[in-house]
This record gives sequence, structure tokens and C-alpha cells, in this order.
Amino acid sequence: MSSEPTVYLPEDLVVHVARHAAVEDIFSLKQTCRSIYASVNADYLWHQILPREDIPLATPLHRDILSYSAAEIQSHVLRALRLRSNWSQDLPTIKKWASPKLEELDGSHDILKLVNNGSILVAIKRNRYHNASMTVSALLLEDIQNPRLLVHYTSPVLLKQYEATIDEAGKSLLLAAAVSKGNTEVLQIYRSLFAETAYSISTFEMPYEFELKQQGLFHKVSLQGTFVASVIMGHVPEGANNVSSILLANWETGNQITLFPPLNETIRENMDIKIIYPYLVIIAACNTELRVILVPIGVIEHGSHLESPNISWKNRRTLPDFQSIKFPCMDFYEICISDIASVGSFPILSVIAFPSISRDDIFQSKKAMLLRIKLDTDSDDLRDYEHRDRTGLSGVMNNFDVRMESYPEYVSLGTTGRRAVWLEQSLKSDYTQVVRMSCSETPNDSPPSLKILIPPEPQLPFKPSACRALAFDEASGRVCLGSYKGELFILDYA
Repeated sequence: MSSEPTVYLPEDLVVHVARHAAVEDIFSLKQTCRSIYASVNADYLWHQILPREDIPLATPLHRDILSYSAAEIQSHVLRALRLRSNWSQDLPTIKKWASPKLEELDGSHDILKLVNNGSILVAIKRNRYHNASMTVSALLLEDIQNPRLLVHYTSPVLLKQYEATIDEAGKSLLLAAAVSKGNTEVLQIYRSLFAETAYSISTFEMPYEFELKQQGLFHKVSLQGTFVASVIMGHVPEGANNVSSILLANWETGNQITLFPPLNETIRENMDIKIIYPYLVIIAACNTELRVILVPIGVIEHGSHLESPNISWKNRRTLPDFQSIKFPCMDFYEICISDIASVGSFPILSVIAFPSISRDDIFQSKKAMLLRIKLDTDSDDLRDYEHRDRTGLSGVMNNFDVRMESYPEYVSLGTTGRRAVWLEQSLKSDYTQVVRMSCSETPNDSPPSLKILIPPEPQLPFKPSACRALAFDEASGRVCLGSYKGELFILDYA
């Protein structure tokens, strides 16, 4: 029988098949169906079936999929399929690695973060001695052997917490920073234009700065687009009793409000936040429960320009009950929240909560928890929120074992929440390895699988025990590690 494709299908049926078939099946079907063979190379087909939740692509965040040609999309899709296949192996193969050396990156870094789907690496160094300062650098990783310096500046503040992203134009790095300036607590936004050439000098501006004049500390920070949020610890407004505070601001306009979510004293001890438009997501945990609260970004309309927490408390309004969901849990000390890619109308919020582990626990097996919750992101209008079904928020909880005699560090959860990477450190020795987590595409009762990504003695010029900073990007399959000696290693798994 001839192997020549002979099957013809109507165009609308071809699109229907492509939308519902697995992406790898689309490439297989083109070998037997002339209609699909021709359509696979057509821009319109890929523009109708992508983006899709089952295969995150390492494309720039703010570039419209309609601007890509079929050839460009297929290149990204094939890379994603290679990564999926490699990730399923017992020990994934490092396809390419590099250890670039730049004069500006001299010395070890405290923080590494991959942004824009792994194409840009942000490195931050805290200079704690003498005159406290932070040094921020950003590298373009189109060629990991020769990365290009996009941003490099130093600011005379002591950095405590941060969040980094790029602006919608893709031309600037945005950094939200909770810092100390002398005895003052400050929340700042830094915006720095990317250097256009290797010889350009990058500069930064500070379009937003808010000093906490009352008692209290800025803690966790989140940033998305023009919105920034920070947990305020230790601040109790006059006339209040044991309230928790979260500042939510539009840093572009300066309009802001401080929120006081209804949390009891014990559950406020461990809190994290994430802006996932159109929500501010609050995760709070104690030794009996973990609570997820969705606050619509629209509440910021009830604030005012650079409104202080005390004014927000005095002027607190009657707001709709926020959607929330509770999960039973143990004593957790670290919460990691996925950033979430803008894929689909119901993106999945993923949260990993790790148990507190001490040297007294080395002979006890402890369980961590993975939560996956679907979010409706259709509208940020408070009026829509008020009429939304309060029982619609649901999630799936999966427990998984934390290896005995070890504890996790530098946890990095991917944008879809299906993959995560962290450093697993022994409680008894310097035995250290990099562990990876994988789970199914859709939330179900199956626990995630844990496997080794980098063993304690890899065939590389470094050991995980020398790692002091780690970054991971799920879409690109890229892992970056910084050593105590100041070395930087970039590993590609796609």
C-alpha cells in the first residue's frame, strides 16, 4: 500500500481535530491526512489552537500569539515536546550548559530569578556590610555562552523581599522591593530600561515609593503589571485588635488601600501573597489549616493616593465577603506559589507548603502539600465579584513525602504549577541534591512524583552543596544556579 497521504477533511473539521488532539498527535496526523499536512504549516491553524494549557511555550510573555508564523510556533512546540520527553526520564539529560563570566557579576548572588519564560535572568546581590546596598543585574540568555547584560545598577538600601518581572512592552525590568533605609521601612518600585547594546549604560527610575511611617515591617511582596502588594507585619492600627495588613497599590497612579483580611492570630504567623490578575491571592497557614483567599483587585478603587494603613483602617468599607477555601494541614514553615502563565480562561493556582523540620525530626517522615485551584479570571469588576457564586472555589490537595533526614531550600514552582525544583539538603551532612517535582496536567487525586534532577556528585564542575541561589523556568526547562564562590551555571533541559 502506498504511504502517500490520501485522506481529505473539511477545513472546519481539521481545526476541530487540532484543537482537541494532543499536540504531538497533530504532527503524527499530518503523515496520513493531506488536509492536516497542509494546515500544519498554516499560520491560522496554530493561531486557533494555541495557547493551550497542556503545553506551556517559552515565548515572550507579552507578545501576541497572532504575531508568530506557523514555523516559529512549531519550533517552540517541538522544544516543549522535547522538554516533556526529557523531563519524564529518571535522570533528565542536560542538553546544554554554560558558566558565563561577566565582570559586572563578580561575587556571589543572594537571589536568582528567571523571567519572561526563561529568556532573562535577574541576579541580585545584597551588600550588608558598611554602607548597605543592593546590586541588581539582568542578563539576556538568547546565547547562554555569551549572555548580554541588560540591566546593572546599585541602590543604597537593604533589600529584604522582592519580586521581579518585565513591563508589557518587554523593554524594561520592573523590581518591587521591600527595603530598609536606615530605620525606615519602604516599599519601592524600580523601573530600568534594557540596554540596547553591549556598550549602553543602563539606568533606573523609581516611579513609586511608600514609607511605612507607623510601626511595622514590610514582608512578602508581589508584583504584576501596574499592581504591587506587600504584607505588613507588626503594625496594628489605632483601635484595632490583632489584625493582619496587606498593602495593595497601583504603583503607576499611586492609588492604594490597606486590607485587613479576617484571619485569627495563629494563622497570620505564616502568610504569603501573589497578584494573579484580577485577584490578590492570600495564602495563610497555621498548624491546623491552610486558607486561600481571593481578593478582587477592584477593591483598590476604595482607596486613595498613597493612603496610609491607619487611614484605610479608619475608612474601612463594607466589602463583599472574599472567596476562600480551607485545607487541613500540619505545621508549615514555607509556602511557594506559582506565578501562573496567562493561559486559558481558568488558570490553575498552585501552592506547595512544606512542613517545619528540625534536627529532632531526622528519623520521622513528614508530608508536604500541593494545592491546585482553578481561578476564574474573566473580570476584575467588584460588582461582578459580588454576584459570583461563593461556592464555586474548589481545589485538589495532594500530600507527598519529604525525604527523611532532609529539608528543602530555594523552592521554585513553575508557571503552570506542574513542575517544581528545589535543593534538598541533608540534616546530618553536606549531602545535597536538586530535586524535581512533576504532576498531571489537570488537578486530580494522584500525588506528584519526585525524582532527582541533579545528583550530589554530577558530571559538572560544581556540586549542589555549593549552591546558594537557584532559579527555574518551567516553559523553557532552564535551571540557573549560583555558587558560594560567585560562579553562575545555566543548564538547559530542552
